[in-house]
Amino acid sequence: MDRLLVDTNIVLDLLAKREDFLVEAQELFTLSDRKEIQLFVSSLTFANTY
Repeated sequence: MDRLLVDTNIVLDLLAKREDFLVEAQELFTLSDRKEIQLFVSSLTFANTY
């Protein structure tokens, strides 16, 4: 299983539904939901997203 570190901007693309990048972000998180990949974020991502 692949492991990916997700950048803060990708998380924000998904949460803010940014049109230019939403489809790709959704696909990435869908793969994680299906247990096909593992996604990781840094602890700073939580602070930056807030």
